[in-house]
Amino acid sequence: MRRWEFEDGKAAKFWEAGSAGAVVTVRYGRIGSQGRTQEKDCGSAEGAEAYLVKVIGEKERKGYVAVGGPGTPGGPASGAAAGASGAAGTAGAPARAGQAAPEAPEAQEAKDAREAPDEDTFTMPAAWRRQVRPRRGGLRRSVAAPAKDAVELWHSRLRAGEQTIRKALAAEGRDERMAAAARAHLAGEADPLGAAVLAVITESWQRRYEPVVDAWVLLHGLPFAARAVVELFEVGVSIAYNQRHVRTADSLGALPEGAHQYLSHMRRPAADRVRALLAVAGEDTHREAVAAVAAVRGGSERDAAPDRRRLPGAG
Repeated sequence: MRRWEFEDGKAAKFWEAGSAGAVVTVRYGRIGSQGRTQEKDCGSAEGAEAYLVKVIGEKERKGYVAVGGPGTPGGPASGAAAGASGAAGTAGAPARAGQAAPEAPEAQEAKDAREAPDEDTFTMPAAWRRQVRPRRGGLRRSVAAPAKDAVELWHSRLRAGEQTIRKALAAEGRDERMAAAARAHLAGEADPLGAAVLAVITESWQRRYEPVVDAWVLLHGLPFAARAVVELFEVGVSIAYNQRHVRTADSLGALPEGAHQYLSHMRRPAADRVRALLAVAGEDTHREAVAAVAAVRGGSERDAAPDRRRLPGAG
C-alpha cells in the first residue's frame, strides 16, 4: 500500500491505501501507532480503481502528502493510486481493453459518500449507546417516567422506619438544623433537606433510591427532587448495635470527611435518576432545577461533597 501523511501542528496522522481485485484497503491513525484497517468491496477491480482514485484525491485535497511509492504485495493492483497522486480528483485510469469503463465519477462519488465509513469521525457502536447514561445535550435516550407506586413505597418506608426516625431526631449531639427540617417535612411542610434526612435515616443496602426520587418528583416536582438529592450527600447517620445486633443509637449530623466515596454506591443511583429526568425535562422545569441546586452549592463545607458536583444543571 502507498502512504500519505498529514501534520498541522496539532495532529500527525497517516493514511495508507491500496487495492487488490475488487477490494480497497485503507489503514489510518496517528503516526507511530498501529492504526485501524478498513476494507471496502467495490464489486469489481475497475470499481476499486475508481474508488481509490477518488479517496486519494480527497485526502490530498485535505493536505495529506504522499511519502512512499507502491508497497508490499497486496498493495495497489494497478497504477490507479499513483495516477491519483499526480492528478488528484481526476476521473481515474482509462478502462482496459475488453473491460467496462468505470462508473461516472459523479455517480461513484455519491454512492461512496453513502457507503464508505468516515475514518476521521468517531461513530459510537450501537451496543455502546445502550450503556450511555442520559445527559442533557448528549445522546438522545428514552427515560422512564416516575413509577406510579413510588409515593406509596416512600410512605411505606417512612412508616416502617418510624421508630428509627424518632430516635435519630431526638439523639444527643444531633444536628438540630437537619432534625428540624425532617420534623417539618413529616408535618407536611415540603423541605428538601428534611426529605433527604428521612431518606438517610431509613436507608439500607436492600432499599433502592430510584423510587425515592420518583416519589419526590411526583409529590413535589423535579426541582425539589434535584435539591433533595444534593442535600442527600451532606447527611450522615452513625449507627450503633448491641450484642444482640439491635440498633441502639443514632447520631444525626454532617456526613464525615471521606464517607462520600463509601456511600456513593448506595446513594449515587439517586443522582443518576435525577440526571436522567433533567435530561428530558422541559426548559422551565430544568431552569427551576438549576436554580434549586445552585441555592445549596455555596460555601466550602458544601463544596466538599463530590457527588454534588456530579449533579450539574446541564444534567
